[in-house]
Amino acid sequence: MDVPEKRIETYDINQLELAILTTKLSNERTYLTYLKTGLAILAIAVPFKKYYIALIGAVLILCSTLEYYYINHKLNKRKKFDFDFGMFQLVPIITTILIIGIFYFEMKTVRK
Repeated sequence: MDVPEKRIETYDINQLELAILTTKLSNERTYLTYLKTGLAILAIAVPFKKYYIALIGAVLILCSTLEYYYINHKLNKRKKFDFDFGMFQLVPIITTILIIGIFYFEMKTVRK
C-alpha cells in the first residue's frame, strides 16, 4: 500500500515580515493577559460591591485595548516605532500600586 507523500508548503517571507508577525502575536498575548487581569479584578470587585476596585479593572481593560490597537496600527502601516507610548507604559505600574494600596486600606478597615 503506497502512502502518498505529504507536500510541505514553503512560504517566501523576509525577515521584516517575520519580525512584524511575531511582534503582532506577542502584542496579542500581552493584550489577552491584561484583559484576563482586568476581568479578574472586575469579577472580584463586583460581588463585594467595591466599585472603585471594579473601576481599576475597567480602566486596565480600556488602556490595554487602546495600546493593542495603537501597536497593531503602527505595525500594519509599517510606521517607525518611537517606543514612547506615553501613559501606556505606566499603566501596569499604576495599576499595581493602586491594587496594593486598595488591599492595604481594605485590610486596615477590616481589622477595625
